[in-house]
Amino acid sequence: MSIKIAENIQALRKKKHLTQEELAEVFGVTSQSISKWELGLSCPDISVLPEIADYFEVSIDELLGYIPESSVNSIYLNIKSLIDSKEDYNDKTSLIYQIAMLASTCVAEQEKKSVNDLLEGKKYRNKAISQSHAGVIMKGDNSLFIASFKDYPKFDINKIRKVHRYLTSINKMNTLRVLFALHNLMVENGITKYYTMNELVEKTGINENDIWLAFNDLNIELSILDNGEQAWQLETFNEVPLLVTLILLQNM
Repeated sequence: MSIKIAENIQALRKKKHLTQEELAEVFGVTSQSISKWELGLSCPDISVLPEIADYFEVSIDELLGYIPESSVNSIYLNIKSLIDSKEDYNDKTSLIYQIAMLASTCVAEQEKKSVNDLLEGKKYRNKAISQSHAGVIMKGDNSLFIASFKDYPKFDINKIRKVHRYLTSINKMNTLRVLFALHNLMVENGITKYYTMNELVEKTGINENDIWLAFNDLNIELSILDNGEQAWQLETFNEVPLLVTLILLQNM
């Protein structure tokens, strides 16, 4: 097995949302040292390995890439390594969905019967289910929504009004058509990219003027392509949970 300490340190640092400078301060080294560790140009001194492993809550073996699963961080490294081994984007996303569904089967006793089917990659679910204590909703074989209710926020009236205003603003047929088109284009292509007006007209079946009006209701980001043509994408993914909810509810 190849030593993966460089990519593991980088992955674990990003998981903690730390910069190289911040991690360097933790271990009393320079940011250049952290950069070299992550690029594989040098390795941490053997005397520092226990400190690094302890900080990230993994074993030294796990840090190096020899992984017995014993913690959330080590499971994270396992999953990352497994997903990275897939070259095709669709294979990656299919694997992510399978892992998420497997995790959800740990929540409720009635779901454990599904584990073997999931491990064998079998499709078995045709309608939505809800496990309220875990915030798990699955629809068909290609949609999964997971939310944590552990620290569920309490909303005051101002936030409720803000949600009301937003839902009211997008409660227009053409706005929803543009919203679904941008989301579907993103999903179909497997990457986040910008889409031209011609692509949106073709996808939505509505004219340019109506698309421009729909843009007023959405968080849209403009870009100029290399050929000088204008193109757009969703600026944020705030709309995506709403889309997932609508899709989940369509047959309920």
